[in-house]
Amino acid sequence: LNHLREVFNDFLLKGGFPETTILPDLNLAQRLLREDVVDKVLKRDMAAFYGIRTLPELEKLFVYVCMHPGLIIDQGTVARELRISPPQVVKLLNALLAAYLIRELPGYQQSGKKALKGKSKWYIVDASMRNAVLLKDKSLLLSDPTDTGMIVEAATINELASYKYEKFPRLGYWRSKNKKKEVDILVDAPSTKTVAVEVKYRENISDRDAQGLLEFAMIQEESVHIVVTKENKDFGSKKMNLKNGREMYISYVPAYIFLYLLGKYQYEKNT
Repeated sequence: LNHLREVFNDFLLKGGFPETTILPDLNLAQRLLREDVVDKVLKRDMAAFYGIRTLPELEKLFVYVCMHPGLIIDQGTVARELRISPPQVVKLLNALLAAYLIRELPGYQQSGKKALKGKSKWYIVDASMRNAVLLKDKSLLLSDPTDTGMIVEAATINELASYKYEKFPRLGYWRSKNKKKEVDILVDAPSTKTVAVEVKYRENISDRDAQGLLEFAMIQEESVHIVVTKENKDFGSKKMNLKNGREMYISYVPAYIFLYLLGKYQYEKNT
């Protein structure tokens, strides 16, 4: 599957929209996305379908989420930075959510069952929209590993959220009681094991990167653990020992393989 790495890089920049995916010119693809998302959806459709009249504020909030993917949005802080009221922040977030432009990832605690009120993380639904709005080109993948990691995390969440499950799952992230350990993504579907996914898209991976998964496994025995990585050398399964004496296995899968296999299974299941 190594030949898919370059395709994956294009996917991170262009996204999954059929029209832009097949365009060889990245600049043209991003221009079309800006025209469709900003000019048509934010400035026209949101007013027509959702009755939003404060369109400049809506656009500012959308760009704010683009600039801070995975951020826990504090209404008061965002309201001060954007110079709008906290209730308006909530209203505009809900409008963007209803229009499938952003995605909410709730926080959970205690075996991934108890919701953390007001601690949701917010992501752009398709990372390509973020890249188009912020004018991120191929140099992003080479010069800014932190930014690229956030894009891969958003793409992984989107793929897991759009996956066709037999029973509708709950997606979120997990945080320990002392707030020192986290798991990026939880997929909790009825009658199946909880899937805990940590995204570590960087050159070198160590056991320290799996600490959140180890902590979660202590309180949720029936769970599957995956670390989404960058390099092929990290591909494989590793046995880890927990503090309570139990053993667990963590699967390490490069991002381009993980997302490809999810999509491939979907395609074969629907054809």
